[in-house]
Amino acid sequence: QVNKQKIVVLLIDQSGSMGDRKIAQAQRAAIAIKEAVKTCSDIKMFIFGHAADMPPFGDKSTVIFRYDTPSHPNTKRLGSISLGINNRDGVAIAAVAEEVEIESVKYSNNPEKIMIIISDGAPAATAYGGEASIKHTKSVVEALESRGWKIIEVAIPPHDDAEQMFSHVISLQKIEDLPIELGKLLRQTISL
Repeated sequence: QVNKQKIVVLLIDQSGSMGDRKIAQAQRAAIAIKEAVKTCSDIKMFIFGHAADMPPFGDKSTVIFRYDTPSHPNTKRLGSISLGINNRDGVAIAAVAEEVEIESVKYSNNPEKIMIIISDGAPAATAYGGEASIKHTKSVVEALESRGWKIIEVAIPPHDDAEQMFSHVISLQKIEDLPIELGKLLRQTISL
């Protein structure tokens, strides 16, 4: 039996609120997951980060950081994860999904696509916040799920808005649990 090709995307919120231990735990989790799947030939792993309103790009910008992709593998880049200012979750999710869909045709015609988002709060950026940004993120997630994506939010506390945007939410009780819980999630989701 041949296993179906799987595309696993890890998208890390790098907004300022992810400071202190949150970004360090997200970084540890990303490295651990990358190491865990590197010998699985049926899994293609993509690791991205995102932030908004960052110099020199200015207000209303969304920056996507490409840490590790099948076409540009480099786990060492994960050591450079740092904090930005704000976050436009819906914009980042859509941009990353589009990039991955374009690249994934190199590996399979119809791969199983899973995106795991690590975030600690609702979208908040210049001209992108409040109820409108939550609705936008929800509509992006629903559109991707209708195209076959499985989108999972790993919510770092305090994160009260996750269920308004995502159908699949794992709420952490403590940030220290992130690497372990992400490992469990990955095993359940892709049957490692």
